[in-house]
Amino acid sequence: MREELGTAVMLITHDMGVVSEMADWVLVMYAGRLVEYTNAYELFTNPEHPYTSGLIASIPQLDGRVDELYAIPGNVPMLDELPTGCLFNPRCPYARAGLCDKEFPPMTPVNGNQKHHVACWKFTEKWGDA
Repeated sequence: MREELGTAVMLITHDMGVVSEMADWVLVMYAGRLVEYTNAYELFTNPEHPYTSGLIASIPQLDGRVDELYAIPGNVPMLDELPTGCLFNPRCPYARAGLCDKEFPPMTPVNGNQKHHVACWKFTEKWGDA
């Protein structure tokens, strides 16, 4: 129907399998904030935001049996008790005190790629200064 009518379709889901099959472009959100935006192929082959990487790591693999699926450590914050700074910083393995917990990072092109943006201090000049 999308191709027949020449329209766009917006799909909101946590099911990354559906995303990989249906989406051309993907916008990843965490606690209501945009954290990564790129085309679907790039997202699944080169996820850059730690939350996106965690989502992809939690996808069950069809080629092997595992006893336990990966889960992102920690808990999603209550929307009325959001942390300061990057909203993912309490769960992030790369979070730096004094940077990630102070201000939400801007959307930044990944290695100059204007078709792949991420809201993570690792991709800014401030990361090297912290």
